[in-house]
Amino acid sequence: YIFGESESNTGGIRVMGENHIVRNNYIQGLKGSRAAISIIEGIENSPIHGYLQVKNLQVIGNTLKDNDVNIVIGDLYNPAKKQTVKVENTVLRDNVLLGKGKEKPLILIRDEPINLTDEKNIVYDAAIFQNKDGVYYPKDKKLEKNIIGRPLKKNEVGPGWSL
Repeated sequence: YIFGESESNTGGIRVMGENHIVRNNYIQGLKGSRAAISIIEGIENSPIHGYLQVKNLQVIGNTLKDNDVNIVIGDLYNPAKKQTVKVENTVLRDNVLLGKGKEKPLILIRDEPINLTDEKNIVYDAAIFQNKDGVYYPKDKKLEKNIIGRPLKKNEVGPGWSL
């Protein structure tokens, strides 16, 4: 779970490189220009520590709620800096994007990807309620299947050395 708490310049997950899976995240309340899920455009001849091309990415079963920017494909696209290597073979499936009623796209494409599969996503300006666990849930019964469990506690996530 990622909670932005409506603080300015909060961001979520940034994806670079190959064969990643972004699954079952709940991201809420991110403010500013950083995306909840940012799929970064690659740099031509990128060094290993640079922005490598995104290939074979799966974004599955995530819930994005009340974020200024939800999903950006080809983020940081910049021809002047040779950041033009397109995102390739990406699947967006079974995600729920709950909008804020603004005239902004919930999925923003800055550079057209190669072979994008977009299926069974629910994109919705939904009626919701806040449960006692602090998480917002949809009032619409059609969205309940996306709820898979309670939020994790701070001591349940991260590397063992940080606990």
